[in-house]
Amino acid sequence: MHRQLHLQELDRRLDRIHASRSQKHKLKAEIKQRFGGTCAYCGCTPQFLTLDHVIPQNQGGLNVRSNLAAVCQRCNRSKGSRPLWSWWQASSCWNEERAIRFAETVLVCKIAALPEVAES
Repeated sequence: MHRQLHLQELDRRLDRIHASRSQKHKLKAEIKQRFGGTCAYCGCTPQFLTLDHVIPQNQGGLNVRSNLAAVCQRCNRSKGSRPLWSWWQASSCWNEERAIRFAETVLVCKIAALPEVAES
C-alpha cells in the first residue's frame, strides 16, 4: 500500500511538471508571436528566436510575460545584461518606430522623453 501511495504521488508530480513545461512552451510561443516572428530589437527574421529579459534578472527583472521579448541570438548576446534603452539606442539596429511599438507591447518599458533642443 505504501508503494502504491508513493507511485500516485510520483504520478501527480510528473503531471505538474508536464503541465508546467506545457505552460512554458505556450508562453514562449505567445511571446514570439507577439513580435510576428521577427527580432523585437533589430527586426530581422532569424531561423530561431530567443527570449530576452528586458530588465535583466540580475537587476531584478522577473521571468514574466511583460519582461520578455523575442529577439535574435545576435541581439541577445550583444545586449547581455545591460539596460535595454542605453544598449539599443547606441546599437546600429536602433529604430525609433520599432522602439515605440516595442514599448506599447512590453509593459515594463517606457521611453524616456527626448530632450528638447533649444532654438537659437
